[in-house]
Amino acid sequence: MLAYLFMIIDHFGQSFFPEEIIFRVFGLFAFPLFALRICDGYKYTSNFWNYIKRILIIGLISQPFQIWVYNLWTLNVFFTLMFGLLLLKFIETYKSDKLLVVFMTSLIIIISWIYPFFLFGSWGLITILCFYYLREDLLKFITIYISLTIFINVLDFIFHNNPQDKLLLFIFLPLILKVNHIRWNFNLFGYKYWHYAIFPGHLLVIALIKMFV
Repeated sequence: MLAYLFMIIDHFGQSFFPEEIIFRVFGLFAFPLFALRICDGYKYTSNFWNYIKRILIIGLISQPFQIWVYNLWTLNVFFTLMFGLLLLKFIETYKSDKLLVVFMTSLIIIISWIYPFFLFGSWGLITILCFYYLREDLLKFITIYISLTIFINVLDFIFHNNPQDKLLLFIFLPLILKVNHIRWNFNLFGYKYWHYAIFPGHLLVIALIKMFV
């Protein structure tokens, strides 16, 4: 629920107070929480492809609302999570062939940096991979994750003259890691399923407010 709360704060700020950077910080905090939960979902789901199908459906439903509210055609965050899950599935399926895994994973991350057609692009995939494979080793996680994030920001600055604001995430990194060890157990009226409606639902509410206010 924290991920959704921070996401809503971020989107509310982008819509009505775009000059206030504090709202964007909440948004940067939200995505790693989503990444954490998607890693848990991958680990504990009883049917991977049904899990993928649910995420794809909510991504498809949400995309028109994102375009409506922000005029943003980049695929929304649920597609980022879906691509991260598919990458995890590929790595786990072919992990015996390390050369293939390293080559394909590197290629996918490079392509998603050059052509970031989904939100957070290569950084989103790296975040999911780091949380899945490194979160039990705190020192290794912090070292690799921060190094890769800085590296991506440097590349963005050199080649696109557009450094991203991902570095703000480090303000909240200890809290994210703490949340990692909290096991949430929501089962309120089928929370497992209805929580998917929060993403398109809050975009619809923002769109309606912008229309009538």
